[in-house]
Amino acid sequence: MSREMKQLSQSIYCYGKAIQLEPDNFQLIWDRAFLYIEMNDYKNAIEGLQQLLKIRKGDPEITKELVNMLNHIGEPKKAVAVVQECLDKMPKDAPNLNLVNMLVELHMGMGDFSAGSAFVEGLINRLGQSKIPLDILVNYGICLSYSGNIPQADPIFEALLQQPVQQYNDLFFSVAETFMALNVPDRAVPIFELLLNNYSSEYDRPVVWMKMAQCFESMKQQHNAIHHLERVISKEPTNLDATLMLGKIYKDINEPEKGIMTYDAHIRGIESTKAFNTDTQDTDRQYG
Repeated sequence: MSREMKQLSQSIYCYGKAIQLEPDNFQLIWDRAFLYIEMNDYKNAIEGLQQLLKIRKGDPEITKELVNMLNHIGEPKKAVAVVQECLDKMPKDAPNLNLVNMLVELHMGMGDFSAGSAFVEGLINRLGQSKIPLDILVNYGICLSYSGNIPQADPIFEALLQQPVQQYNDLFFSVAETFMALNVPDRAVPIFELLLNNYSSEYDRPVVWMKMAQCFESMKQQHNAIHHLERVISKEPTNLDATLMLGKIYKDINEPEKGIMTYDAHIRGIESTKAFNTDTQDTDRQYG
């Protein structure tokens, strides 16, 4: 065990002794739970957070941390139950909207879009749509879309598209990915383009160019797909997915020689990377 781990273990031991004397001391239990997290002891961290929820029933911050832990260990259903229980303890007309969004996103993460949309619908019926934040409404729209009801989601997406891209870039990206996943590339592309044109610092990068290439390829707009694939490869010469896709498109448009050149360039890129890594390792050995 490393010195750092030994120190953490000693600290946890001391916290345990202190908690025996003050079993309801919130701060002591909270601090020990996070020491367990530092040690990757998620079981004991979760038990500590559950203990805290008994002291402060329905506390949103504790609930959030517990949900993060349960998600981390692959227990999303338990995470859903924790959030739902917390929300059940709150007034129906004044729920914590951050927890509401967390619950909807948990349902989405499990692919249970009908449960996500049903929960938001109940909230809309109680509070009115005007009182629901845009991020929850957009997630509701995404749930509707995956449930086969894009027309019902369209007014929500249109409301989003009227907002500043810089302020809601993550929501724009989520909607674009939704259209892409549901094989509606002609609706995904304009949103990706909005992100590229208005928020280039985060989204003007290979992963987004690749998505746009895939959309254009689905739309049979091969030359637009080529443009974005070439951008990907110029930045990441060893990107195999982009290389294979570009080679396939060249074959489809009867330019196989360009496909061969693409594959050759990919091989040279790999060889160059290997040579660089070998030289670096030799240098490290020489001066290490």
